Amino acid sequence: NMSSKAGHFVTAFRRIVSHRDAARSFSPDAVPLSIIKDCLSIAQRAPSSFNVQPYTAVVVTDAETKQRLARAMLGENGTRVLEASATVIFAADLQSAKLIPRVVAQAQKAGAPVNYLKKLPFFVSVMGGGQEVPQNVVGGLVRGALHAGKTAVMCTLNTLGVKDLPHPLNHPEAWAYKNTMPAAMTYMYAAAAYGLDTAPMEGFNGDKVREVLGIPQRYSI
Repeated sequence: NMSSKAGHFVTAFRRIVSHRDAARSFSPDAVPLSIIKDCLSIAQRAPSSFNVQPYTAVVVTDAETKQRLARAMLGENGTRVLEASATVIFAADLQSAKLIPRVVAQAQKAGAPVNYLKKLPFFVSVMGGGQEVPQNVVGGLVRGALHAGKTAVMCTLNTLGVKDLPHPLNHPEAWAYKNTMPAAMTYMYAAAAYGLDTAPMEGFNGDKVREVLGIPQRYSI
């Protein structure tokens, strides 16, 4: 039977989910940075493959940067950036294999089995990518070729009977996006719990956003 405590949690979570909505406009009232930091801290509890958390978050609050960022937005998104107290950009890490040392150390500290720790670098490298490839047409072709090569290797190993292999493979971009989105969604739920409105935005020029904020090519917006 469901305990009364569990029922309380379900009721509270339902209220948060029901309260969250995509706001069309925002008040000029400033949101304390401590609340934004807490929401981001909560977002770090969102699940990701192997707990890699292949993303970074950039918080924009100053007027000058918001003006520049707004010009990288499409349609009404520019107005939302200018109106909102803060805009948080979640950038997916396309070279998540570089996070392996941190991930292995965390898993080891948590008492993960030795066999798991041995396999972890391989699986993250295969699925997450780690090559420094430019974000342009040539880079896209290179990433496609690397993905095709990895897929061919996985198919061969599967044919040979090797078990527990990731197949079929996602592109590193897709893998990074899928592991970033839960954190972004959790951030919005955390903000809703504070009584704050949010608005997920898809319409923007990613290259311009990266340029305005100085985000390395390693990340995709």
